[in-house]
Amino acid sequence: MKWNNGKKRREFETQQAKLKEQYITAGMTEEQIRAIYESDLAEFNGQRREAEHTFKLDEIDLENVTIEPDCSSISRYAWIDEISDERIIAALKSMPQEYIEILTEYVIDGFTHEEIAAKRGATRTSIRRKCGID
Repeated sequence: MKWNNGKKRREFETQQAKLKEQYITAGMTEEQIRAIYESDLAEFNGQRREAEHTFKLDEIDLENVTIEPDCSSISRYAWIDEISDERIIAALKSMPQEYIEILTEYVIDGFTHEEIAAKRGATRTSIRRKCGID
């Protein structure tokens, strides 16, 4: 069942009003009663947040759930297999492994020319020339 904040808050305030009467009868001060109210309100808000941010598995339409595969065993260069242009595939296969790694760092990992060059102790220009990346 979903959290109905309006209903739950009314129930909370009704309960707090009853408790306040009991606290006054017991001789508590307004300051003490207010401190207890603030504590109870914090607990109420915590329960609300939990209800709003959690769900039960039976509330999910499992027919439409997509599960991401474990990619830990997939090759770092699997992206090459996704290319359909035979000329590009042939060019990539003829490249030295170092060039493929540089290209992977640029295209897949998102490193800039400068970052790759710094990592490899090379110049930006040499990185661009090795892989033909702009």
